[in-house]
Amino acid sequence: MYHLLTGRLPFQAPNNYALIYRITHAEAEPPSAFRTEIPEAVDAIVQRAMAKDLAKRYANWADFAADLAAAFRSEHFGARKSQELANSDRFETLRRLPFFEHFSDAELWEVSRASRPGAMPRPARR
Repeated sequence: MYHLLTGRLPFQAPNNYALIYRITHAEAEPPSAFRTEIPEAVDAIVQRAMAKDLAKRYANWADFAADLAAAFRSEHFGARKSQELANSDRFETLRRLPFFEHFSDAELWEVSRASRPGAMPRPARR
């Protein structure tokens, strides 16, 4: 995720030994240090995902995804809550995203339906 956001690896060093030391002892710069348009919420998500202490990392993908979705909602919709989004607003937002450009209307409506909070059951915790 860090590499996708910044275009670089979180740790760089002249050799493998120095790289291992940095990975185990240093904190990575937040992604916004390299791309100022990255919101603080995404910085916090990345830092939590890369925490040295395993107990501080995300316990499961559902929690990780929930934080990413919340960051997206707050960045793109301000104070509007996702529950307040009309189905047509959700559909139009998806239609404008490049990822969904080849999706049919029926497929987009299905994605829109599934993206409502509570529409899909959360996976059981292990």
